[in-house]
Amino acid sequence: MPNTTVTALLQAAMRRRLITRDRAVALGNQLITAEDDVEAVRARLAEIKAPDAIMLRELLPGPGLPDVAPYRRLASLGEGRTASTWLGCAESGGPPVVIKLYHPNRIKPGAEVELFIGDVAPLVGQAHAYLVGYLAVFAAGDGRAVLVQQYVPGRDLASRAATKGAMAEAKALALLRQAAKGLAELEHAGIDHGLLHPGNVLLDPDNRARLTDYGLAFARTLQAPRAGWDAQSLMLHPWSAPEALANPARLGAAADCYALGCIAFWLLSGKTPFPGTPEQQALQQANASRPDVRMHIPAVSEITAKTILKAMQIAPVKRYRRPTELAASLQRNLDRLTGGVGSDTRELPADATSDLPKAWSLLDPDASADPPEVESQVLEHIEDVPPPPTSRKRTPSGERKRSSSGDRKRPPLTLE
Repeated sequence: MPNTTVTALLQAAMRRRLITRDRAVALGNQLITAEDDVEAVRARLAEIKAPDAIMLRELLPGPGLPDVAPYRRLASLGEGRTASTWLGCAESGGPPVVIKLYHPNRIKPGAEVELFIGDVAPLVGQAHAYLVGYLAVFAAGDGRAVLVQQYVPGRDLASRAATKGAMAEAKALALLRQAAKGLAELEHAGIDHGLLHPGNVLLDPDNRARLTDYGLAFARTLQAPRAGWDAQSLMLHPWSAPEALANPARLGAAADCYALGCIAFWLLSGKTPFPGTPEQQALQQANASRPDVRMHIPAVSEITAKTILKAMQIAPVKRYRRPTELAASLQRNLDRLTGGVGSDTRELPADATSDLPKAWSLLDPDASADPPEVESQVLEHIEDVPPPPTSRKRTPSGERKRSSSGDRKRPPLTLE
């Protein structure tokens, strides 16, 4: 029977890209004799004379942390602007879960926590193939808000981009379509995401996109964005619609579609649509002309460039106002690009609880930068295609002239 504490610790370390898969296996063999208890694993790590063993001890929960019963924390996944995130499990055992303990300056203990619990409780158990399921929401022993989520082995888009860079168009379209279907499911339930950025789009072991941290920014009881959870406060300027960056902020399905358009631009090009400081980005989101992704990646098809352009229109009425419209456009582009062979036409089950890990595996399949990325059956035949090669020609005067597909003058994109 696997040591749950050791497995969680190694998974967290690999998720944070602190150790490689091979090193995790070696450490796991050294820790195999430890009891399945945080303090026992900490003591065993103290006996291992290696720098990464010291680092692993820092990921274990220390004394004085608030009680999160009926769950227990096993290893730290990181500290964010809104919460500390832990890999853990139920006190009675079972599959791994993600435990988010929200900072008291984001959700104050007392009335604000009660409001948060009331707002999020209807989302618990509403699992879907393209969403990360919420399993529980409650107050910790010190009164702070706790949200327990399904654990999805894999990585988010931001982590993937850090090692892989920009994504080939066909792969990107398939993942973006899945993300749009996740937004459509939220809209069907009367929920806005409100916090969409690359870190909140997870890729599971089958490379399926799943959205997380949805429905948290908007206080449904008050019918207003939650104080301190607006795009400006959380530094989401590169991905946010003009109305989401306004004061007061306005959320909605059109703003979520805008955010997905910004993610699409970045996923294909490796660059955010607008450069600069957060303040400069906010001004450009609201006022600047819309960029053409082909300025950075000339090989991107015109239909995909137009889809991104429409998603990122300044006025919400000119965008895709519903995620289903955006998903249909992405599907059409994928079908045209691949002749239909790259399209995932199979409908995944709406109940994603069947995808919950049934037991702790030895190691997270995401692991490290060492092994090649595992692709899904839907995408495995599509290769990452680098930008077209640049050729150099000599002019009559003898000078070398650079030419590529990006040098040809294109008319500005226009919406149909």
